[in-house]
Amino acid sequence: MKNAVYIILIFGISISQFNYKKINTSGTMGSSTINGEIYNQVSIRPEIPIGRLGIGLDIYLYFNDQGIYKGNWDFQDGETSYKTIIDKIYYIRWGQPGEPLYFRVGALNQISLGNGILVKNYSNTMQYPEVRRIGLDCRMQIGNRVNLDIVHSDFKNLVPGVLGLRLGYDMSSRIEYGLSIVGDGNQYAGLSDRDKDNVPDALDDFPDDKSWRLDTDGDGLADHDVLEFDVDGDGLDNFYWDAVANEYVDYTDEELQLLQNIYGDRIDKDLSPTNIKSVFSLEDNKAPIYGYALDFSFKLNRKISLYGQYAVLDNNGWGFSFPAIYGKMGPLKLRAEYRQCSDQFMYSYWDRSYDLTRANVSGDEIITKSDKLLSLSAMQGYYVDMSSDLFGYIWMIASYQDLYSESSRNKSFQFDMNINTEKIPKLEVAKVFYQRSNDENIFDFKNPSPSTVYGYDVGFKVSKGMTMVYKNRMTYKTDASGEIVSVPIMQIETQMKF
Repeated sequence: MKNAVYIILIFGISISQFNYKKINTSGTMGSSTINGEIYNQVSIRPEIPIGRLGIGLDIYLYFNDQGIYKGNWDFQDGETSYKTIIDKIYYIRWGQPGEPLYFRVGALNQISLGNGILVKNYSNTMQYPEVRRIGLDCRMQIGNRVNLDIVHSDFKNLVPGVLGLRLGYDMSSRIEYGLSIVGDGNQYAGLSDRDKDNVPDALDDFPDDKSWRLDTDGDGLADHDVLEFDVDGDGLDNFYWDAVANEYVDYTDEELQLLQNIYGDRIDKDLSPTNIKSVFSLEDNKAPIYGYALDFSFKLNRKISLYGQYAVLDNNGWGFSFPAIYGKMGPLKLRAEYRQCSDQFMYSYWDRSYDLTRANVSGDEIITKSDKLLSLSAMQGYYVDMSSDLFGYIWMIASYQDLYSESSRNKSFQFDMNINTEKIPKLEVAKVFYQRSNDENIFDFKNPSPSTVYGYDVGFKVSKGMTMVYKNRMTYKTDASGEIVSVPIMQIETQMKF
């Protein structure tokens, strides 16, 4: 009942805003896939401008034949209530990019620091709506010479995947220097833990019950359950779990004799529970990664700039880009860099797919993105990108990296395109993107990697003020057997503008 009151209250506040002429409000009805299950979706999305302040809300309900999905409406305690409320904020924005003070809290897209040697095109929405992150992108000018940029990927997570800062200093109207510090305090925090017992769902035999964690023999009874007399599945145990001592304790000789009289040869002959699964705790295991960068730029004229950048990861891997050039030619913006790096370095470590590659489980092993640095050798090569707004009809950006050594090759590719549909009858939305990073064959579509991400949005006008939108996202992860499997995120919405 209490949850229902909260839901009605929040929806009521939103609906009451419709009377204000400056508020743009849309509603959607459709379906979404959450944790592999399909739910019906109803949402209201008001966008509220207040002077230089802009607020976008996303107030939604998911439901199926089992009832309302309660994962997004949880008021059990202060922490879950905070997450439930902040979850309904799509963004809060002040000002516009390029102004002396600009910040956006909520959903973030295409975020970079400096020229991107550490953070480039990061997005915290790749798992939306299944995972809703509340991040921060802040750009601030202090006085006439100092610029401060801050990036935070998710205030809902105590350990955000991206927490970065860049301090820039303008020596003159043409020369700027910058210092960046970026970190992830614990890559393991990127693993899902639905019941909040500090055991990742992929390693938790009871992912929705925080009381239990392991079931070694797979019989449905937790190892620490008082009804579990055969933990490792090889005969009745000669030990038991002592909840007070928090450890397994052997039966005394007298207790064993009593059990022997009752169960006979069914008693386990192990001297110790050697076959019992071990538990991985997010509380006890940390995998931090930090990076530091220096950059400079020199404006030759209004259209062309030279720049360079150098970065080091805290595993002592380093890389630089120089010479590098950026220029504008009509509607085109072009960038080209020569790159060279040492062993164990990855350009744009925090990229668009970072939340997907931050940490993954393969079998009983957790593999972080920093683990993959161990396989990277010293390389050199080039990077180019191009972006354009072609006559207001097509916005697109494409980037390509090709690094090589005597024994290996490392390539990255990203492509985004957004079509202005005003001149196309019935078509309301048309977007597409593709990214694959740090692979030898970036166009091997039959064999994707965890860094592969692609998707598209297509929307058609059904009637005045109503649009049917199909959204598809495809990401990949390593499953328990070590195989790479697809993780589709699909949404079908009927959008209505009021």
